[in-house]
Amino acid sequence: MNSQTVIRLLKRFKGRDLRSVASNWSAFRRTIRLPIDHLVEELNGPNGKRRFISAVSKALRKRVISDRDVGELDLLYLISYSKSRTWSVYRMEGVTEKRRLPFKSPEQFQKQLEKNLDDYRFKHVVITSMRDEAVWIYVNITDKKKKPFSLGNAVYAVHYFNTDYICIANLKASFRLYVCQALLAALRYNIMTLQELEGRCVKSLMDIVLHKDNQELGNSPPLDNKFPVSSKGKALDSDPEEFHHRIKQENGPEKRRCKEFLENRFGSGEQPTLEKVTFTLETNFHGGNHVPSEINNTIVRCKVKFAGPNVLEGLKNLAAAGVADVPMKDHLSRIKSLARNKFRFVPRVNCTQP
Repeated sequence: MNSQTVIRLLKRFKGRDLRSVASNWSAFRRTIRLPIDHLVEELNGPNGKRRFISAVSKALRKRVISDRDVGELDLLYLISYSKSRTWSVYRMEGVTEKRRLPFKSPEQFQKQLEKNLDDYRFKHVVITSMRDEAVWIYVNITDKKKKPFSLGNAVYAVHYFNTDYICIANLKASFRLYVCQALLAALRYNIMTLQELEGRCVKSLMDIVLHKDNQELGNSPPLDNKFPVSSKGKALDSDPEEFHHRIKQENGPEKRRCKEFLENRFGSGEQPTLEKVTFTLETNFHGGNHVPSEINNTIVRCKVKFAGPNVLEGLKNLAAAGVADVPMKDHLSRIKSLARNKFRFVPRVNCTQP
């Protein structure tokens, strides 16, 4: 069963990324015992990916792959293709006294997380890996010891140790309480709160929440770069109108106001990647005397979703092109500073002073 799962996982990788799998997946040396040079040689020829997987498939016929080996390969795939998942952002609060003592290694954190899950008497597989100043966490948990191992039960998390946030994907409701409590205890916090922010780019999500708190991620540049850089490494001019100083702009003041507004709300640099923004409206239906009385005051729900490769960049470009009116509403122009992409609108309740 695990052998078939391994083949399915390997087929998901792109051919050029299988070299990294051959080097980083420990099962090749410990369990499958295939020479790395032989596997890399298979990739160099025509139909390299097919030959690579065929060689692994033949070797698996005489080997037994453990659940941990499958989990490690699944984590490698997640790190390489993290945008294949939708990540939810959680904020952790209530730092314990032990939080002041940093972890000596990811293995120490992994042992603590395994110990916390042991208290719930679940069958589980826990694997961690440090990449880009973040710990990538894989937890596969089942509620019965006799239940077979399944990738569908995997929970993925990414945490930068110098922040109070963690991104989690594929967290089922049946295990949410146990996994969150185990993570909190391992990371030495007391409270975990789900934020109204989700997306597929972990780095962008972290940049957004830290931008709200006036922080930055490790060596990453701030969000509001004054001089953005093109893909060719040349600085882009921040004011292209200076090259057309002989052309008189009839709506020059309006353009300047629009530019100042966009720089104030979005910044002058490239926007973090956010694939969608959702607006939900919940209000009472007011039909007056034209509809039956039982229909009046019933709840009407409407949902609007903006989606694309980068919604923040799209909103900024719409305003710059004059398609969207400036100033824009706060729920459109302050998505980054509010650190949320899910909004819910409800009727205001009139409050009277006693």
